[in-house]
Amino acid sequence: MKIITENRSSAAFLMKLLSGILAFLPALVASQPSPERLKMFYANYTEFEAQVLKHPDLKFNPTPQKRGMLTNYHNGLIVPSDFDPAKKYPVLIVMPSCNGVSENLETVRSWIDLALDNGMIAYSLETMRNGKINCVVPQDPGLGRTAKDVFDAVKELNNLGFVDGRNIFGLGESLGAMTLLVAASEKYADRISPNTPRLNSIVSLYGRTMTSLRRAGGEKDAYLLDRDANTPVLFLAGDLDTETPPEDDQETFDAFKASGRKNFEAHVLKDATHCWNCKSRSGFTKRAANGKTVVYTYNKDATQKAEQLTLDFIKRNLKR
Repeated sequence: MKIITENRSSAAFLMKLLSGILAFLPALVASQPSPERLKMFYANYTEFEAQVLKHPDLKFNPTPQKRGMLTNYHNGLIVPSDFDPAKKYPVLIVMPSCNGVSENLETVRSWIDLALDNGMIAYSLETMRNGKINCVVPQDPGLGRTAKDVFDAVKELNNLGFVDGRNIFGLGESLGAMTLLVAASEKYADRISPNTPRLNSIVSLYGRTMTSLRRAGGEKDAYLLDRDANTPVLFLAGDLDTETPPEDDQETFDAFKASGRKNFEAHVLKDATHCWNCKSRSGFTKRAANGKTVVYTYNKDATQKAEQLTLDFIKRNLKR
């Protein structure tokens, strides 16, 4: 009996050990990608011109809409109730995360409301083509294509008599933020959409400025925000974010600080996860590409802080 008990105990221990190893494997695989996967990741974050050519331009919607039951937030231009077409308005282009406008309508509308309540008009830019989401690498459309969508929207907005072309701002969440960081980099902008108007400045919420491929075993990193970018950037991150952790951007923080340039402003919000302003998605859990478990938790204080930082940033950069 003693021998049988010990054998059973050993078997139970081995099963427990095997279960632990199997549970750890996804994170291990994610942290040690194959050379082929690294090449694919690098192409996703660098081959912007090829991505532009893969899809036709989006159709811009120039018709002003007021907020209501029938407001179109999928590539829609939204104006305040007291809109006067004889005036000139600054514009906030709002870009959702990789889940698109439908699944992020709550946060998209909140940013549009903030813009309209503060004397701006807003354009909700939906860059999805046929897919509902665009969360899996390689993204399709890629960041080069979606950045070109931004420049196309800026160009069209400049053609509207009631738009102040000097004051077109971009605000993006997660993948939308990464798109705008590419667009804010003059080196990439000149490759993607030469000789077109640029954004005044951009706001990035839980995005990333670089992909740490070197840390994962690659030969070099891919920088979404070029180190020589001059466009003003407000970079907002959460200290509890495991999907786009702010420590992955430390190199960017250090580079801009060392350069002495003042166009990059970063804030890491306390007790904030990825999607800290997503009230209806609070509690959502998934495993990120980096192998880490991600939990979205709504944080009212972080949401309000991000809104105030965004308003202050826009006001400081308004050209008069």
